[in-house]
Amino acid sequence: MIFRFKQDPITVLTPPRGWWNIQWRELWTYRDLAYLFAKRDVSVIYTQTILGPVWFLIQPVLTALVFSVVFGHVAKIGTDGLPHFLFYMTGILMWNYFRGIMVGTADSLRAISPMASKIYFPRLLVPLSFPLSNLVYFFWNAVILAAFLAYYRLQGAPVCPSRYILFLPVAIAYTALTAVGTGLWWAALTVKYRDLSFTLGFFEQIWLYATPIVYPISAVTDPVFKAILLLNPVTQSVEWARVMLLGVPPTYLTMRMQLTGWGISILVFLIGLALFNRAQRTFVDVV
Repeated sequence: MIFRFKQDPITVLTPPRGWWNIQWRELWTYRDLAYLFAKRDVSVIYTQTILGPVWFLIQPVLTALVFSVVFGHVAKIGTDGLPHFLFYMTGILMWNYFRGIMVGTADSLRAISPMASKIYFPRLLVPLSFPLSNLVYFFWNAVILAAFLAYYRLQGAPVCPSRYILFLPVAIAYTALTAVGTGLWWAALTVKYRDLSFTLGFFEQIWLYATPIVYPISAVTDPVFKAILLLNPVTQSVEWARVMLLGVPPTYLTMRMQLTGWGISILVFLIGLALFNRAQRTFVDVV
């Protein structure tokens, strides 16, 4: 008598060919894993800390206070008539969201290399989870900003959320797109050239001061530097936040600037996506 056992089908995993061969259907199938990655990032980052999630509130407040002392009272940099603390806090709100996504995405391939060498999952899910996890930080930063905004409003400061606040989700999506695209570039390049990871902090500091967070756009008079400032896609994020939350007139948010910002962000994201898709095929053998 011959016994025959039914064997399960064998799935052979091979790296995708081509720079643009991205399995979108597979990403959707594994979408719950992106949520788990985001949940892990939120829960792990403040594990074994004294204050825990309170750091969500303390960090932006302390940064805004330092900026108020250094740039507002020592350097005497104007803020177009706005309270210094609110001016800096609003810029920090968008910058922290952008920076958190960019830095996390830039380190995503290296961070998952031990796990990726043992099990299979779409690698692109990891960078796509950072906009979700950082949205939690954004929410708490926005809550503390709203509390200070109410306080300054009661003190008679000329600040008030405008009708443009309805477009806040669009500004958040735009910032996330820019941050993920930039981070994908670094993630792909640092797989092969590890020393580039050491320059990310320096690059981040340059980008911070090339964004109107500690100074208004009106303070920049040189036409070359002003053109660079307006081409910076994060400038639009910061300006939109001040227009929406503080009621600042959208002087510099012209249609041309917005279309340019979206064009740069989409281009950076698409190129970063292609670079990441190519690097993920062999990164386990390199990292």
